[in-house]
Amino acid sequence: AAYYAPERCSLIIVGDVDAQTIENALDDTPLPAKTSWRPAPFHASNGADVETAYIEGSYDVLTPGLLLGIRRALSNGDAQTRIKDRLAFSMAIDLMFGSSSTLYERLMREGLINDSYGLDMTLEKEFGYVLIGSETNNPDALEDALRHAVKTASQTPISDEDFERVKRSNVGSFLMSLDSLSYLAHEMSRFVHEGLMFYDVLAIAQSITKDDLTRALQSINASHISASIARMKA
Repeated sequence: AAYYAPERCSLIIVGDVDAQTIENALDDTPLPAKTSWRPAPFHASNGADVETAYIEGSYDVLTPGLLLGIRRALSNGDAQTRIKDRLAFSMAIDLMFGSSSTLYERLMREGLINDSYGLDMTLEKEFGYVLIGSETNNPDALEDALRHAVKTASQTPISDEDFERVKRSNVGSFLMSLDSLSYLAHEMSRFVHEGLMFYDVLAIAQSITKDDLTRALQSINASHISASIARMKA
């Protein structure tokens, strides 16, 4: 009743439709009256320190597993600044931990990860985090390797070749996503509520520089990281 009130909603229509026909249909459709309900205020923490840096347990698993989480501090500024900051952070994480990174190749070569390795990011207006994990027979060594990678990432210069590769990859992914009607509807509604048109994201992504990625990596420190290990039962 509070969060799905009509005045808090946006209607996004994507597809081969006649705009005037849709507008006429909406004009003829009575909309619900505004409600008096209001959602509870969201108290987001602007910091990125985690409450628990490490947790482990023993489970009925065939192979131990490690999941490393990185909490992302919230971005300040207007909508364009926030989106640019999140895109730069996403590119930096992909460059450091993605399947085309030198770290991934080294971890695979050393047998610390396998094809279960995964990287997931959620970067929103109110919160953000990165999850990196894999099945591994040596979760402690993998944790050390990932934590060390985060610690030294900002000290390692980003090459022009790597920067251009990750930037082209992200811009290309954005352009390919325009072929998906459901994705367009979802992202348009998301950015409308942030005060930005979805199509503006392309120009923002193209404006990102190598320095933006370096600053994104420098914003991460050890207090932002939490590790969870699932060990095999004895």
